[in-house]
Amino acid sequence: MIDNSSTAPQTSVTLSLQKNQKYTDNIANPKTARSGDINGRPSIEQRDLLGVPGGCQVGMGVDATARALVLVIVGTDTEAACKKAEEVAISLEPELPGN
Repeated sequence: MIDNSSTAPQTSVTLSLQKNQKYTDNIANPKTARSGDINGRPSIEQRDLLGVPGGCQVGMGVDATARALVLVIVGTDTEAACKKAEEVAISLEPELPGN
């Protein structure tokens, strides 16, 4: 078995459920944010948060005044971070209250 733990980028995954915040609130860079949906639930993907490569956040609407945020950081690999953030959001979505 090859030990590549020293060469694999560190990965951090954070989940936040927030009341009194819409999924459209606090978009750091509206020009690069992408609207979409996760299983029909409205969402916004933000890449390179605060101008730093390697981060990606998917925000989903829970109801009119609540949101779920999935924030992933994978070293400096934004594409990998966004892929993982979407995977986590897809897994999380069915557990959230109604759309």
